[in-house]
Amino acid sequence: MNRFIKFSLLTSAAAVAGYVALNRNETIAFATKTADKFSEKKQDLANWNRSKKAVTGNLKKLKSSIEEAPPLLDELQSDIDKFQYKIQPYLDKIESVTNNLQK
Repeated sequence: MNRFIKFSLLTSAAAVAGYVALNRNETIAFATKTADKFSEKKQDLANWNRSKKAVTGNLKKLKSSIEEAPPLLDELQSDIDKFQYKIQPYLDKIESVTNNLQK
Protein backbone atom coordinates (compact mmCIF):
# COMPACT_ATOMS: atom_id res chain seq x y z
CA MET A 1 0.00 0.00 0.00
CA ASN A 2 2.82 2.36 0.89
CA ARG A 3 4.55 1.67 -2.43
CA PHE A 4 1.28 2.32 -4.27
CA ILE A 5 0.88 5.76 -2.66
CA LYS A 6 4.50 6.69 -3.44
CA PHE A 7 4.11 5.48 -7.02
CA SER A 8 0.84 7.43 -7.44
CA LEU A 9 2.37 10.62 -6.09
CA LEU A 10 5.45 10.29 -8.28
CA THR A 11 3.32 9.57 -11.34
CA SER A 12 1.09 12.56 -10.62
CA ALA A 13 4.11 14.82 -10.08
CA ALA A 14 5.64 13.60 -13.33
CA ALA A 15 2.38 14.19 -15.20
CA VAL A 16 2.12 17.74 -13.85
CA ALA A 17 5.78 18.40 -14.65
CA GLY A 18 5.29 17.07 -18.17
CA TYR A 19 2.19 19.16 -18.70
CA VAL A 20 3.95 22.30 -17.46
CA ALA A 21 6.97 21.56 -19.66
CA LEU A 22 4.84 21.01 -22.77
CA ASN A 23 2.49 23.96 -22.12
CA ARG A 24 4.99 26.34 -20.60
CA ASN A 25 3.79 29.41 -22.51
CA GLU A 26 0.15 28.76 -21.61
CA THR A 27 1.09 28.22 -17.97
CA ILE A 28 3.10 31.45 -17.84
CA ALA A 29 0.30 33.33 -19.57
CA PHE A 30 -2.24 31.89 -17.13
CA ALA A 31 -0.07 32.80 -14.14
CA THR A 32 0.53 36.31 -15.50
CA LYS A 33 -3.18 36.83 -16.22
CA THR A 34 -4.10 35.56 -12.76
CA ALA A 35 -1.55 37.85 -11.11
CA ASP A 36 -2.84 40.81 -13.15
CA LYS A 37 -6.44 40.06 -12.18
CA PHE A 38 -5.42 39.80 -8.54
CA SER A 39 -3.65 43.17 -8.72
CA GLU A 40 -6.66 44.71 -10.45
CA LYS A 41 -9.07 43.37 -7.82
CA LYS A 42 -6.76 44.60 -5.06
CA GLN A 43 -6.74 48.09 -6.62
CA ASP A 44 -10.54 48.01 -7.03
CA LEU A 45 -10.90 47.14 -3.36
CA ALA A 46 -8.59 50.01 -2.36
CA ASN A 47 -10.60 52.41 -4.58
CA TRP A 48 -13.85 51.15 -3.07
CA ASN A 49 -12.54 51.68 0.47
CA ARG A 50 -11.36 55.18 -0.43
CA SER A 51 -14.76 55.99 -1.95
CA LYS A 52 -16.55 54.58 1.09
CA LYS A 53 -14.52 56.85 3.38
CA ALA A 54 -15.29 59.85 1.17
CA VAL A 55 -19.02 59.07 1.21
CA THR A 56 -18.96 58.65 4.99
CA GLY A 57 -17.22 62.02 5.40
CA ASN A 58 -19.65 63.72 3.02
CA LEU A 59 -22.59 62.18 4.88
CA LYS A 60 -21.30 63.64 8.15
CA LYS A 61 -20.97 67.06 6.48
CA LEU A 62 -24.51 66.78 5.11
CA LYS A 63 -25.91 65.89 8.53
CA SER A 64 -24.22 68.88 10.14
CA SER A 65 -25.45 71.15 7.33
CA ILE A 66 -29.00 69.89 7.79
CA GLU A 67 -28.80 70.62 11.51
CA GLU A 68 -27.63 74.17 10.77
CA ALA A 69 -30.25 74.83 8.08
CA PRO A 70 -33.47 75.58 10.08
CA PRO A 71 -32.16 78.74 11.80
CA LEU A 72 -30.84 80.03 8.49
CA LEU A 73 -34.11 79.29 6.75
CA ASP A 74 -36.06 81.07 9.48
CA GLU A 75 -33.79 84.10 9.16
CA LEU A 76 -34.17 84.07 5.39
CA GLN A 77 -37.96 83.85 5.68
CA SER A 78 -38.05 86.81 8.07
CA ASP A 79 -35.92 88.85 5.62
CA ILE A 80 -38.32 87.93 2.82
CA ASP A 81 -41.29 88.98 4.96
CA LYS A 82 -39.63 92.33 5.74
CA PHE A 83 -38.89 92.93 2.08
CA GLN A 84 -42.42 91.93 1.11
CA TYR A 85 -43.81 94.42 3.65
CA LYS A 86 -41.65 97.21 2.19
CA ILE A 87 -42.59 96.60 -1.45
CA GLN A 88 -46.25 95.74 -0.93
CA PRO A 89 -47.52 99.31 -1.58
CA TYR A 90 -45.67 99.36 -4.89
CA LEU A 91 -47.05 95.97 -5.87
CA ASP A 92 -50.57 97.15 -5.03
CA LYS A 93 -50.10 100.25 -7.18
CA ILE A 94 -48.81 98.18 -10.11
CA GLU A 95 -51.76 95.83 -9.78
CA SER A 96 -54.27 98.69 -9.74
CA VAL A 97 -52.68 100.27 -12.83
CA THR A 98 -52.78 96.98 -14.73
CA ASN A 99 -56.41 96.46 -13.70
CA ASN A 100 -57.27 99.93 -14.99
CA LEU A 101 -55.52 99.24 -18.28
CA GLN A 102 -57.48 96.03 -18.74
CA LYS A 103 -60.85 97.81 -18.35
